[in-house]
Amino acid sequence: MPAVVEVGVCEVNLWESCLWTLLRSGVVAAIALSIAMPLSRLVSDAANRTLRRFVWVALLVPFVTPSILVGYAYAHFSSLIRHEHLNHLLYVTLLCLKFVPVAVLVLHFAPPPPIGAQAMHVAKMMNQKKPGLWFRGIARTRAVSFGVVFLIAFQEFEIASLMQVRPKMWAEPLFDLQQLRPTLGESIRHALLPVLCQLIVLAPLLWVLLRDSRHRQNGGPAARALNGPGSIVAAVYLLIAAIVGCAFPAWVVISHAGPGMANWSGIMGEVTASALFAGAAMALVYIRCTCFVHTALGRFRRFTTIALCIPGLFGSLIVALTMLTLFQRVPGLHALYDTPLPLLIALSLLLLPVGALLVTLILAPRRNNRGQALFLAKSLQQSHDNTIKRSGRSIGWQMLGAPRVWVLFVIFVMGYFDLSSTSLLHPTNMTPAPVLLYNRMHYGQNSVLSAQVLITVAVPVAVMIALWASMQARSLTTRIAR
Repeated sequence: MPAVVEVGVCEVNLWESCLWTLLRSGVVAAIALSIAMPLSRLVSDAANRTLRRFVWVALLVPFVTPSILVGYAYAHFSSLIRHEHLNHLLYVTLLCLKFVPVAVLVLHFAPPPPIGAQAMHVAKMMNQKKPGLWFRGIARTRAVSFGVVFLIAFQEFEIASLMQVRPKMWAEPLFDLQQLRPTLGESIRHALLPVLCQLIVLAPLLWVLLRDSRHRQNGGPAARALNGPGSIVAAVYLLIAAIVGCAFPAWVVISHAGPGMANWSGIMGEVTASALFAGAAMALVYIRCTCFVHTALGRFRRFTTIALCIPGLFGSLIVALTMLTLFQRVPGLHALYDTPLPLLIALSLLLLPVGALLVTLILAPRRNNRGQALFLAKSLQQSHDNTIKRSGRSIGWQMLGAPRVWVLFVIFVMGYFDLSSTSLLHPTNMTPAPVLLYNRMHYGQNSVLSAQVLITVAVPVAVMIALWASMQARSLTTRIAR
């Protein structure tokens, strides 16, 4: 009887948490979209390639900063923890700063709407103000951007849990329910509520994207010139986001890590496990995504891509709970539960939407008419003249090789820092670093834990620096050879 009562209380908390999370995600998505519109024009209006790269880097820094690092840095502000509303406001601010880059990416790369800016201007001059006409114009891209940010904000819970945000996110009651070991039917019923909440946004989002994909052109909708107030908003955001979303969390960890660096080797086993899981999932995802681009054709490609990507669109926790239920409850799969297989499947499903998007946008031969350029580069590589052959290899590397490396790196980092799937599905003898750190962070900050966080974050940063340095060295060698 007590277990039944606890389940009932958790169900009530789950309903309440889902409602609060829906409201909070809507606010975050609306604020992020309003800031992203001038930022997207800033990216489009950048005067030269160097400035455009700087803006993109400054924009993406808060988004790629690991949530576990941000949550750890802001978790123990005692003055804010005592004031629930201030703590909630800080959390919403962090989410807005973190997810504005997502809105900018969608506005910049989304398929153009059926009705362009010029047609909307003509309709306005003709006094045509029908809502359907407006939605088929620039509002459609903004709606897609709002929906994507909404989904990502709805699925976030690591920062909220570490900061003890109240009301709780929906993921926390769902975790509590799993501790009571519910039956298969109860597990499915409990997960249905957050799935339905996301489906309300996800279903129309997929419908819009599928309809617009057949009309896709190069680039997104035409951007208007960035005015004075818009440029000020964009510059202020870039500065605040870099400080609040990345620089301050990094400073907190580095400043506390000094005495604990003597025990740096204590986390290396967990870091190795994280790297192995992320690397294996990265390979599976990349193989599947390249098959989408180079072998599948027409409607079948779209259907298989969407079908395999849909589970990952519901977030890490839903995918992990599904795998947990399958491998614990389904006969024949229980023997494989304490193996790397459930975690690899979960990570692959989770990373597949991101991998498919990146491969389609960056590596697809038809993107920006790159197919002819790649064909010419391959033709140059067949030359008997070594100088021409090196030029062909250099062009091919710049157009396909270097982007492929960065796509793989992004997929690897997302798998490396994943928390939900790894915490629920990792084998008992292979604990990933984020799981160990997350469990210890609930007991407060100390120098040893800060040092372990620093080492865990430093590994992918070191890999990124090494990749960038090797690419610069390759480029320099090619120029000298010419």
